[in-house]
Amino acid sequence: MHIMYVSKFSGTNDVLALTVMQFFIGGACGVACGACFETLSPAWALTPEFFWNMAYLVIFASCVALVIQNVALAHVPPAQASLFLRLESVFGVLFSVLLYGEQVGLKLIVGFVLIFGAILVSEMFPLKRKDVATNQLEAVPVELP
Repeated sequence: MHIMYVSKFSGTNDVLALTVMQFFIGGACGVACGACFETLSPAWALTPEFFWNMAYLVIFASCVALVIQNVALAHVPPAQASLFLRLESVFGVLFSVLLYGEQVGLKLIVGFVLIFGAILVSEMFPLKRKDVATNQLEAVPVELP
């Protein structure tokens, strides 16, 4: 749904404004859920290192990444964007093996093959179905004068 809404509203609205709105709404929902269901961390856990780590995650892993993603979604059809975004887990596995030396087990290989295979199948053999509006137009009899 995120892909469809960003694609739809980015044509008439500023992508950066949409992204800021997403962060405010997501943050408000997160604070509300956290206040209801979570306990506060002990004071000793709130070290300067914790705040630097959080700042890095908030700025780069969240803000910058979502802005880039939303700008790209504004320029790509939703179907292609969803296929590309499905590759996130494939790239995550690939880079964790290459950069961090993660051990490759059977689960990892099976998951990688299933996801990558599904993407290939959906891209190479798309379903050929008519649009709903086309079907409705064909069902309506037309009388010519």
